[in-house]
Amino acid sequence: LVPGCILIGIGVGHLGEQSSIPLQNMNSVGLGIGFIGIYVIDKMHRGKTAWWPLIPGVILLVSGAATGYVDFGKLIAKGWPLILVILGVLFLTGSLGSNKPRDGRKPSTPPDDV
Repeated sequence: LVPGCILIGIGVGHLGEQSSIPLQNMNSVGLGIGFIGIYVIDKMHRGKTAWWPLIPGVILLVSGAATGYVDFGKLIAKGWPLILVILGVLFLTGSLGSNKPRDGRKPSTPPDDV
């Protein structure tokens, strides 16, 4: 899954470079699409997935898009602290993580007779 999506992403980026899309760094955008594809395909296939492919995927997509559009680059330059705050709140509330114990044990449940 990982090598296949990365190769597809590189191919999409190369095709984008040859098209009339006004982004200067389509290779970065394509590779970001490949990493996000890892997350999406794994989620669809197994019903669960790890969130690690989203980190390089989003970074590559944002950096590739920021090089092509001046307004988007300005938005990212001014708004990146807000993005970090939102991600921090999501992590703290457990929205991005699993609430299962990390050692593989099942979470404890209260007894039925209570």
